[in-house]
Amino acid sequence: MKLDVGTLLNRKEDESLEYKEGFDTDDIASTVASFSTNKGGYILIGVKDDGSPKGYKCSKQEMDAKIYDISKNMLGGRVMIEMDYESHSQDSFIVIIKVLEGDKKPYGWKGIFYKRIGSSDEKLSSDQITEISLKTKNLHFDNLNAELFHRKGNINDLDENKIKSYLDDVKKSKRNKNLEFKNIKSFLQNYNFIQDDNIVKNAAVLLFGKNPQEFFPSSKINFLIYSGDEIEETKLKKRIIFSGDLIKQVNEVFQLIRLNTESKIVMEGLRRMEMNQYPLDAIREALINAIVHRDYSIHNSDIIIRLFDSKLELTNPGGLLEGVNIEQLKKGEHHSVRRNPSICLMFDNLGFMEQSGNGIKTIINATRKFGLKEPEISADKNYFTICFYGQKLDVPGEKILISSTDFTPLLTDLEKLGISIIKGKLSKEFMIKDYLKESGIKSRITAKNHLTKFEGMQIIKSEKKGKVILYTKIASII
Repeated sequence: MKLDVGTLLNRKEDESLEYKEGFDTDDIASTVASFSTNKGGYILIGVKDDGSPKGYKCSKQEMDAKIYDISKNMLGGRVMIEMDYESHSQDSFIVIIKVLEGDKKPYGWKGIFYKRIGSSDEKLSSDQITEISLKTKNLHFDNLNAELFHRKGNINDLDENKIKSYLDDVKKSKRNKNLEFKNIKSFLQNYNFIQDDNIVKNAAVLLFGKNPQEFFPSSKINFLIYSGDEIEETKLKKRIIFSGDLIKQVNEVFQLIRLNTESKIVMEGLRRMEMNQYPLDAIREALINAIVHRDYSIHNSDIIIRLFDSKLELTNPGGLLEGVNIEQLKKGEHHSVRRNPSICLMFDNLGFMEQSGNGIKTIINATRKFGLKEPEISADKNYFTICFYGQKLDVPGEKILISSTDFTPLLTDLEKLGISIIKGKLSKEFMIKDYLKESGIKSRITAKNHLTKFEGMQIIKSEKKGKVILYTKIASII
């Protein structure tokens, strides 16, 4: 190697260039480690911080020995370097060390791993070490073996009923996949969730575990509701922690969002008119994205959802993956990159998401169609945040966006009669006997089927009180 050292002098230090006036083993070694963890770089010894040459007196043979000793004693494995010397004066040199990008990242020195950030050698946290190691090996955290500090996760840590329920939901979803259940082990083998010794993968525990938080204490959602639009402790109205498996979290949190955001439901004839503060499809998509794309290797950091009077903010651990930026996300102009591909596949089976990488673009289009301000998106190396701005339903003169569903084609003549009975003759709260009496229906089973169908259409809701089921009208005009 023979370099024109002039191209490396009188510049600012950056992510691939470092100047050293003298030689300090630990200082040089940390920069070698950070460059090798990054994309390589040059270290020039005998150069001032401003890039002006000073020269360094040394024996080439001794310097070669010192540098190669550093290279072979790196944490992570030997790093590849090239050496060159440029004469500066009669007895001094500019020492040029070319550090190549390593293939066994990350690299470290004396118990500390490093990565180059700008012109600094930054220490890596344990979570960052894990993420870089997995990326280097082309592995994903959700496909690693589940482990506690004293044992590995096994098939007994999973709930068979959760798997059966999941398969039932897959059959009913828009994907309409007919996934047969023979036994729990065959299911796990189909998705590469288990090894021959019954050791299970992280994805299996997160999705179907009896107690996922035993393995992943931070796999929770921290839901905070504020009065006003600012984060102030005095205005925190409610804090709810959601735990359990990931599918359960999606369903429970989404229902809480529905209950705690403004909405009005009106029935005009057989048309259900719904007015919501937010486009709920976009909110659901963002919630699912947060759960399936979060970095579960990051400890002590939950997904955080903050609900304010006029905005909703979701933050999940794990920033943008390498090679993806926010503008590409907004336009859907990037390859589908998945931090947790096994978890994504399980949610895709349910019809909860697409794997084409268009999630953020879909969310933005939904808010625009709703007539709202585009959500604000921000990300750094540790977190991804999306903030929605909602419409006010109680402001006089304010344009309200309405979604409507015509139930006419979905109802039999007897069911249409039933809705008119509920609208005109029954009080806001009623029991099945009241419905039977007013509708003239003789079969209790038929009446029950009607009410269950109406509940699915979110026209009424049911609640068990003692030994009876009480039905309540949801729509404000019915």
